[in-house]
Amino acid sequence: MVEEEIPSISQISGLAYAMGVSLEKIAHHNEKALKDHGISHHQLKKTQFHSAFLPEISVRDYAQHLKRYAKFPNECFILALIYIERIMKRNQDFLLTFLTLHRITLTALVVSAKFHEDEYYSNSTYAKIG
Repeated sequence: MVEEEIPSISQISGLAYAMGVSLEKIAHHNEKALKDHGISHHQLKKTQFHSAFLPEISVRDYAQHLKRYAKFPNECFILALIYIERIMKRNQDFLLTFLTLHRITLTALVVSAKFHEDEYYSNSTYAKIG
């Protein structure tokens, strides 16, 4: 793959930020519902998307990081949101929380890139970026 210039922060699309904000709102709503019902994260069914610790970076900053370094096109962010919505609808055991946001975001973006783009990075490259 040809080495490309990394876009500056000012060149990054607002779509990555908007995706992050939307997902954070859903996670915040779900976290509040858990708290209101007295349910802790330890009581939830764990999935491969669960992180053991709360990531230090917000998902809106993480989405912009992925946009900048993995160079996902805007279409991938839209497809990723659709994929995440489908996962939430089809799997009632999956709950979007601050412990699942980052991994599900990266996974949905990688799947969208592999579906939509003719050329994409290897899984190991995405793992290093993410």
